[in-house]
Amino acid sequence: MLPPSLLTGARFVAVPLLLTGGAGAAWRLPIFVVACATDLLDGVAARRLGSETHLGSTLDAFADFLLVATVSSILTFEGLLSPLFVVLIVLVFAQFVVARPRIGSDPLGKHIGTILFVALGVMLAVPVGWVALWSSLLASGYILASLAARWLHTPRIGRPSSPS
Repeated sequence: MLPPSLLTGARFVAVPLLLTGGAGAAWRLPIFVVACATDLLDGVAARRLGSETHLGSTLDAFADFLLVATVSSILTFEGLLSPLFVVLIVLVFAQFVVARPRIGSDPLGKHIGTILFVALGVMLAVPVGWVALWSSLLASGYILASLAARWLHTPRIGRPSSPS
């Protein structure tokens, strides 16, 4: 089994491969799929090897963000995706990093990466305007529902506690 840090690092390597375009558009989807697979495997490897760390978790989230932001930006520059989608991704990542310890639980949040990976994979597989529109709308709706769930369950300072 590969060490989790190598699997996470593969996503960091995928970003320049996708950005340079040296492999060509035909290689985008396979590179992206392999990178997504490393996201599934690095957590499993960390748990099996007993090597889970806060740094590893942070690097995993950052690698996910870079991958999603890179593919979203490429699709935006090609006119398939709205720049607002990229802005939404940046804002979601920022709130996750900045407010994570202070924000309430979010049962939807743990699936945002998967939703984004699937939506972007569909857009790469079928680079057609209406496919990108519907994929991004569905992913955006899920992200907004997750954010609402998270902020609605946030404990407020000074909020009166409910009677027992």
